[in-house]
Amino acid sequence: MFMRKSLNMQLEHFFYQRAGYAKESQYAGTNWADGASHLGGFTRSTMQKI
Repeated sequence: MFMRKSLNMQLEHFFYQRAGYAKESQYAGTNWADGASHLGGFTRSTMQKI
């Protein structure tokens, strides 16, 4: 039971923290729904090496 609860908590955290993907209200709830963020432009390949 503990492992299932832990897995569910981890998946929920991943769901709310990800970028580049819209969180629809039917899945995230109306208070947490939003559009995709961090789209295009700044990627690893465009970063300058220090």
